[in-house]
Amino acid sequence: AQAAQKAAEEAVKKAQAAQKKAETALAKSQFQAKKAVISKAVSKKKKTAIVTWKKVKGAQGYVVQYGTKSNFKKAKKVTLKKSGATKTTIKGLKSKKKYYFRVRAYKKIDGKNVYTPYSAKLSVKIK
Repeated sequence: AQAAQKAAEEAVKKAQAAQKKAETALAKSQFQAKKAVISKAVSKKKKTAIVTWKKVKGAQGYVVQYGTKSNFKKAKKVTLKKSGATKTTIKGLKSKKKYYFRVRAYKKIDGKNVYTPYSAKLSVKIK
């Protein structure tokens, strides 16, 4: 009787673990299905750019990637850990150069960061 009860408890634990795993996978795929949308990138001051994007529901933060190459080789990233952030100022850029920007959102699911796909890229010539 004890062995049967132990087996039943283990089966319940396995079922709960499987359900949690399925819920995590569902939450992950639902978040990854969302898309970050970059609104604009402007350079009003020397060596700076202001990047603006639309909020992604459920996001805990955003990653802005930028570089001088359109394929984002050797690009830099800025991570914003605010869910309500919709713009950031990037300083230290080179004047009279064209920079490309793109954004993605992230959310922590089951202890790991899950990212949306990157937005389309926008370019701006830095003052």
